This record gives sequence, C-alpha cells and structure tokens, in this order.
Amino acid sequence: MATGGRVAFRLIPREERFYQDFQALADELKRGAALLEEMLAPDRPSWDKAEEIKEVEHKCDVLTHEIIQRLNRTFVTPLDREDIHELARSLDDVMDAIDASATLIRLYRLETVRYGARELARIITACTDQVRLGLDALEHHKAVITHAVEINRLENEADRTHQEAVVRLFDGEHDPLVVIKWKETFDFLEAATDRCEDVANVLEGVVVKHGYACSPSSAPSSWSRSSSTTSTVFTTRRIPSRPWSPHASSLRARRSSGPRSSISWPRLPSGPPWREPSAPA
Repeated sequence: MATGGRVAFRLIPREERFYQDFQALADELKRGAALLEEMLAPDRPSWDKAEEIKEVEHKCDVLTHEIIQRLNRTFVTPLDREDIHELARSLDDVMDAIDASATLIRLYRLETVRYGARELARIITACTDQVRLGLDALEHHKAVITHAVEINRLENEADRTHQEAVVRLFDGEHDPLVVIKWKETFDFLEAATDRCEDVANVLEGVVVKHGYACSPSSAPSSWSRSSSTTSTVFTTRRIPSRPWSPHASSLRARRSSGPRSSISWPRLPSGPPWREPSAPA
C-alpha cells in the first residue's frame, strides 16, 4: 500500500480486535458508574443497585479473561503485549473499585446520603466517560493525552471533594459508628477515581512508547511502526529514533559520569592466572 510516497506492507496480519475489547470493557465501566449514581440519587441509598453493579463487575471479569486468553493466542498484536495486559487489568480494577463502593454502602446499611457521596459518584462517571473516549482515541492514534490529562484533573477534583466531605463529616456527626462507616465509604469512592487515573497512566505510557499524536491536528493520515514483538513492517521511509526513556538517560549519565582516562591499559591474556615472566637462569 502506498500513501504519500510511503510504501508499507505486512507479512503477518495484526490482530486489531483488542481495541474493540477495550472499548466494550469501558462501556461496562460507564454502566457501572451510572448505576452507582442511581444508587446514591435518593435520600436513602438504593441498596438493590449493588446487585446490578455486581453483575456488571462479573461481566468485566469475563471480558478481561477473554482479552488475556486472546493475547496468549495472538502472535502479532497492535500494542506491546505487556501494555495490553496492563490496560486490561487496570480497566477491570476500575470496575472492582466501583463494585466495592456499592457493596460497602449496602453492607453498612447507610440510611442517608451525606455530602460528598453523590459528588464523588458524579466524578467517577465523568472519569469513565473519559476512559471510553481515550480508548477510542487510542485506536485512531490521536488525542490520547487530552483525555488522560482530563482524567488526572478529575482525580484531583475527587481528592478535594473527598477532603471536604471528611471535614464536614467530622464537624457535623457525633456518632462514632456513623463517622467510621462514612469515612470508609468516602475512601472507597475516591479510590475508584484513582483506578481511573491508573488507566490514564497506562495510556500515557503507550503514547510515550509508540509516539501517538497528542492532539487531532497533529495526527498523521496513516501510521505504522516496526516492532520485533508486535508487527512486521517494511517501509521505505527512515524509521525515527526511539522516544526519550528515563532509563536510557540514567544509563547514559552513568556512563558519562566521572573523568575519563587517556591511558589505554593492555588487556591481560585469558587462561591461567597471569604471571610475571621469570628471569633467565
């Protein structure tokens, strides 16, 4: 196939279904977050919603296992195998955190919804929306960083909301049992946004590793990469240098640190221990 003076062909077809699997998993995250919002919408939490959220969590587990099994069967993958595995696990962790929050609300039999619960649930929903958009951008190789940054901003907002909710809880509630229950509930809700940030960190790592475009305007019309572990690509254009890596920089720094000697020391011979030649008798 020729595109803009560039000729590329692939000897082994690449499995592209992983993108659709990730998006299906993200759709379940959005569904679980929406159910959590519905659970906290009434003045008295709807405990029955915890069962529906549990069903979504089980479905996410099944999807995650299918992704990993397909990864084991696939020879050529669109992303590095480690990235696919980490992304699948981090997405499943988001749903686990949502399910844990809903389960805690039902187990503690919380009778009223306090400040912070609905606000954190709303932020979780916004985070899952950005996760879904980020995965769609990952497939099209553009604007991934935009959604990762937005997830990070939402996680910071969740931190502030969590702190304010805890302050109001300690100031306004005198029953220590209620304080303990709601403090732990707030912690679990905030942890769900942390898991969304973990997904954003994985997406950022893929961008750094493979050089995806950061914005729609900078996205190329066609994109391919060469990797011994993921694809076999022949191209007439010179392959660009690898992106910056902190490990490579630290290695170069260690190699270049310290004064260099201009003396070239002789190499000792191999074999038995080297000895001074004995003087002639």
